[in-house]
Amino acid sequence: MSSPHTEQDYWIACTSFPKFGSVRLRQLHNHFGSMERAWGASHSELQNARITDGLVNEFIEHRKRFDISKFSSLLSKQDIRLVCFFDDDFPELLSHIFDPPAVLFVRGFLNPSIDMPIAVVGSRKMSHYGEQIIDTIMPSLVKSGCSIISGLALGVDGRAHEQTLQSDGYTVAVLGSGNDDAHVYPRQHAQLAKRIIESGGAVISEFPPHTPPLKHHFPLRNRIISGLSRGTFVVEAAEKSGSLITARVALEQNREVFASPGSVFSQTSKGCNTLIAMGAHCVTSSEDILNVFQIESDEQTRVDYEPTSPEEALILSLLSHEALHIDDCIVKADLPAARVMTLLTMLETKRIVKQISGMRYVRISFHL
Repeated sequence: MSSPHTEQDYWIACTSFPKFGSVRLRQLHNHFGSMERAWGASHSELQNARITDGLVNEFIEHRKRFDISKFSSLLSKQDIRLVCFFDDDFPELLSHIFDPPAVLFVRGFLNPSIDMPIAVVGSRKMSHYGEQIIDTIMPSLVKSGCSIISGLALGVDGRAHEQTLQSDGYTVAVLGSGNDDAHVYPRQHAQLAKRIIESGGAVISEFPPHTPPLKHHFPLRNRIISGLSRGTFVVEAAEKSGSLITARVALEQNREVFASPGSVFSQTSKGCNTLIAMGAHCVTSSEDILNVFQIESDEQTRVDYEPTSPEEALILSLLSHEALHIDDCIVKADLPAARVMTLLTMLETKRIVKQISGMRYVRISFHL
């Protein structure tokens, strides 16, 4: 009697055993020829596949509890599909790293040949300076044909995804948890994940649904972020940062590494400054990334914005990448407060200036 389940169902079932990582899953597949046979293998057969006795016992107990039909139904309801390392739609760049994931759980559209993928990572405690870097550089990268890969984390990752969406670009979020509705992490970015999928991008994980965001998952997640990408751009990073792990892995994968310089007194710039000192490409504009890959910039910058009035020109002359409080702007402009507010609001609408916390304003219409 034939099994009611597909080979993919058995891949899902074997992947659901948390102690089987990518290496062991490929080992099982190579030994048994199919995951259906691996799932139904006896104790001695699993030992012959070089699975230790203790792990065999745990796996057999797991098989008794695991409901394949229920789990497959969950994936179907939430539009999660499984992509195996030997499938045609497994990302090409990722397949070339030393230890590619055996499977990817995918929501949305994962292009196997992503157009010029660039990983963008950095501090969860992003500064205003980090915001400005992303807001200035991301639109140009996207308009020049780059796709943005990141980890959906708070801070730099989320901002990079947001800017890509605002620029109508393609972005992929790689999780360190399951990518089902209940386990997308961080929870604050559940809606962002949904928007990425709706935009034609993808939210992916090598961990099956119902997997919590455990600490040791994130270094594994980081190798996928860099593995999907031609280069990794570190926007901000402290001395000891997960972003530096991603950068190191990118180097091991023979990919390019980029970093934005920052103040020697800034904790969130120490990691980037160290990377640059070690030979990472220093990024002060999008061209610093594009030139490495010999991509012509299609940047539609607002550098050449022409003020519409002398008052607007005056306000713009006072603003730079250094935040200026509105009270100081009013004093320096020597204009009525209401008029300064009106001018700033108009410039914000045109995306020439931006208000950051505490009623402070920066100009965003120039290269860093």
